[in-house]
Amino acid sequence: MSNFIDRIQRRLEFRHWGGNEQFTSEQGLGRVSLIACILSSILTAHVLILIAIILDAIGVINVGIHDSMYFSVDRVLMAIQWTLFAIFLCIFHLAEFFVTAFCNPTVLTASSYVVNHSKQYTIAILVRIFEGLFSKLDQYSLALFTLFALKIGCDWRVFLTIHMVSINQQ
Repeated sequence: MSNFIDRIQRRLEFRHWGGNEQFTSEQGLGRVSLIACILSSILTAHVLILIAIILDAIGVINVGIHDSMYFSVDRVLMAIQWTLFAIFLCIFHLAEFFVTAFCNPTVLTASSYVVNHSKQYTIAILVRIFEGLFSKLDQYSLALFTLFALKIGCDWRVFLTIHMVSINQQ
């Protein structure tokens, strides 16, 4: 398992890019733009999936999600939970970069996205992904609480970063 996590960490640290300075350096624009592109693509895809689920539920479009025998109510709720998790996670990482860019642009690098925070963070995200993909959602209130806590944590961190910069500027 440790070898698997180490391989993921090497990818997140862009060690596999060889000698291309735009991707191997923390300050390289190639790395910054690639991370932004990946996060934005994931965010956009999940927002579109969530919109399709909602529009299908209210009858504006007929994707067949609510009419299908394959998509039970539990599966639809799990899909909503997963898309919200991915949306909030991408917003968190993009907000980290933009708040740093706004409040402290002199230290802005690719690591400002906090995508490769630590090995423990990578393990926690992988556990959450596998939990979301392979578990059966029985406790809807716990899932909603988790999403709410993720959103509050993201907002709180952005608020504190902005607040600390305003204190340092005084």
